[in-house]
Amino acid sequence: MLKMTIPEFVSFEVGGKSYRVAKDTIQLHEGSTLDRLVLETWKPEPNQEDSHKTRIYLDRDGDRFGYVLDFLR
Repeated sequence: MLKMTIPEFVSFEVGGKSYRVAKDTIQLHEGSTLDRLVLETWKPEPNQEDSHKTRIYLDRDGDRFGYVLDFLR
């Protein structure tokens, strides 16, 4: 039987914009600032209602962060 794993997602709030990214995408760039940030501060979302409690907040330009995620992908 094929076993599928459900990816974990990391939620970011950057400059008022929300982003949800697969944790695996960030881990592709081991040792990067985002990878370290996720390793040190992020906790898995227990359920959708608590997702605001597990977001990582960054005081940066929310539009430009989208380009960072595009680069990581």
